Amino acid sequence: MTSPLLKISRQVFSELSGSEPEVTAIHAGLECGLLKRLLPDCDMISFGPDINNAHSPDEEVSIPSVAVVRQQVERLLLALCQA
Repeated sequence: MTSPLLKISRQVFSELSGSEPEVTAIHAGLECGLLKRLLPDCDMISFGPDINNAHSPDEEVSIPSVAVVRQQVERLLLALCQA
């Protein structure tokens, strides 16, 4: 919770959405777990669009939330370049 990357990410999310993000540890984000084994000192987070019924035939993604994630990635990269 003291991660510099998380701090910048929270700020970017708040600026875009006008609200605080929900920050939690969940049993998902497979890529982070795999990468952490290879890069144990690397600071990393995982975030993505709103998904319903994940990993089922009824899986859906919220298209508007995909656009928000694109903006988050863009702003996060800009903020990290300036940090």
